[in-house]
Amino acid sequence: MYNISYGIAKTYFNHWRNRFFGNEFNPKTFETKVSCVGFYPRKRKAVWKCGGIYSRRSFETRFAGMVNINYSVAHPREVLQTNVAMLFNLLEVLRKKHQKPLVIFTSTDRVYGKTKKKVADETVPTFPIEAYTASKIAGEMLLHMYQNLYGIPYVILRVDTMYGPHQPEKMFVGSMIRSVLTEHIARVGKLDVYKNFVYVGDVADAIIASVKSPRHAWNSIINIGGAYISLRDFVSTLCRLISKQIGADIRIVFDPKLVRSSVIELTPFKLSVAKARRVLGWQPRTSLIQSLSETVRWFLHEY
Repeated sequence: MYNISYGIAKTYFNHWRNRFFGNEFNPKTFETKVSCVGFYPRKRKAVWKCGGIYSRRSFETRFAGMVNINYSVAHPREVLQTNVAMLFNLLEVLRKKHQKPLVIFTSTDRVYGKTKKKVADETVPTFPIEAYTASKIAGEMLLHMYQNLYGIPYVILRVDTMYGPHQPEKMFVGSMIRSVLTEHIARVGKLDVYKNFVYVGDVADAIIASVKSPRHAWNSIINIGGAYISLRDFVSTLCRLISKQIGADIRIVFDPKLVRSSVIELTPFKLSVAKARRVLGWQPRTSLIQSLSETVRWFLHEY
C-alpha cells in the first residue's frame, strides 16, 4: 500500500500544478512536458513517465488543478481559467497523436451540489456550486466533446474528499493533524454534518482498475467513494488516534471562522459506488481506522 500511496499522493497532493500544464489556453506551452504517473501493479510501484503503458495500453492521468474551495470562491476567474486550460492543453496535445490514449480524469463528488437524493449515483444532475466544481463540470464536458470529435477515450472518476499521506497542510485533514501535533488542539467548524471521505490508496486502486478496464467501461463516469460519516465522528476518531500516538490529551475547539457558508456547502448524501463495483470491480478496502492511522504515522514521521 505504501508504494501506491506514494505514487498517487505525492503527485496528487504535492507537485501537479500549472507549472506542468500551463494556465493559459496554449498547448505549445507544455507539449514536451505532458506528464503522468504510470502504474505497474506487477512491480507494485509507480514511476514518473510521459504517458504510461499497461498491457500495451497507453494512458494519461490528469490530477493537476487548483482545489481549494475557499480560494475558488475568492478567485473564481483564476481557478476556472487554470483548471479548464490545463485539461484543454492536454487534450489538444493528445488529439494530434495517432494512437489516442485513454484519459483518466479525477473529478469530484461536489458536482452533485445541492441534490435532494440521499444516495447519489452517476445519474444525479450536476450543479456548479462554486468555481472549483464548475471547472470540474467543464472538464467533463471537454472530455465528452474531444471523445465525440477526435475519438479520445476517457474514464471520469468522481472522487470523494481524499486524504492520506503527503496531504498538504492547507487541506482539511492535513491542517487538522498539523494543528493537533503542534497545539494539541483540533480547531473545527460545524460538526453536525455528514461528509464522504476516501483514502488515497483506495483511489490509487481505482485508477489502476480504470487503466485495466475493458473497453465497454470507457467513456463513462464512475463514482469513487469511501466512508460516509459525520464530521464529529471523523474528527473524534482522528484525535483519538493522534492522542494514542503522542500520549497527550487533545481538545476539540469550535472556530466560527471555519464554518462554511451554506451557499457552498453540499447537502448531505452518500456516494453510491455500485457502478464502480460492477464496471471496475472496485470498492474501498481500507478501513477508516487503518487509513487514518497510516496518515497520522506519515505526519508524525514528517514533523
